[in-house]
Amino acid sequence: MLLDGGDRVQNGWFVLRTLLAAGVTRNAVVWHVHPNVIAGWVRPPVVSYNQEGYTPDRGKVAVIELDPLYEALQSASVWKVTNEGSGAKKVYSASIKPWGKWLRYQYATFDFTPPDFPELRERRGRSSGTKMSMS
Repeated sequence: MLLDGGDRVQNGWFVLRTLLAAGVTRNAVVWHVHPNVIAGWVRPPVVSYNQEGYTPDRGKVAVIELDPLYEALQSASVWKVTNEGSGAKKVYSASIKPWGKWLRYQYATFDFTPPDFPELRERRGRSSGTKMSMS
């Protein structure tokens, strides 16, 4: 059985499992894996931020995980979604800062500390919220 770890986490790892026959000690398992690679496929950026919220005096920094083949981002934005859900308005934009590489991905940070975003601190039962986008 081949399981794609991407359905649980975004690390790109696969898990191989098989039952072993009782008493077999040599060549108990032989796997032949033939990957289906999609030429030119690039994973879109993944933005991580504090989902519990931010206190007013605490820094607000998102971490952006980038596929090494993704064109370098120059900036990121915070958008406020209306209460009615009918649209969104850009409320802040700033440059991102490259952080470096770890394992397979490149990382950058987006500091959105300067503006006051109460929607990012209070999430209880509200139909409005704030989403992050990259440009």
